[in-house]
Amino acid sequence: MHLPATFPFELRFVISLVITVITETAVLVCCIRFFFKIGLEKLSTHRCLFAGFFASFATLPYLWFVLPAFIHSYAIEVIIGEAAVYLLEAIAYIYLLNLPLKKTFLLSALANTASIIVGLLVLPPF
Repeated sequence: MHLPATFPFELRFVISLVITVITETAVLVCCIRFFFKIGLEKLSTHRCLFAGFFASFATLPYLWFVLPAFIHSYAIEVIIGEAAVYLLEAIAYIYLLNLPLKKTFLLSALANTASIIVGLLVLPPF
């Protein structure tokens, strides 16, 4: 599915938010359960789902609405914005999931990379 670039900005944001939350949360849970092999006894699925939802929901609005007010080059905005999101979401995972720094940075990188790829497939850049 590929949506037209003519969608209004706000609708593109809402679609992007849904894609981001679903993709990043799914990657997060799958990595925790199958890659890191962390079981339910150590980390509940509810906590994993909340962490994925919270981290994505807390960062994407800043990336779409706040950062463009300060950076007017789309390329620079993407580079700085995505780097900040990777960092901030990793920090959120440290506190929300109580996992080591290395694992949270890997989780953030995998979840955000997957989200970017899926987002580009569904919503082309402006």
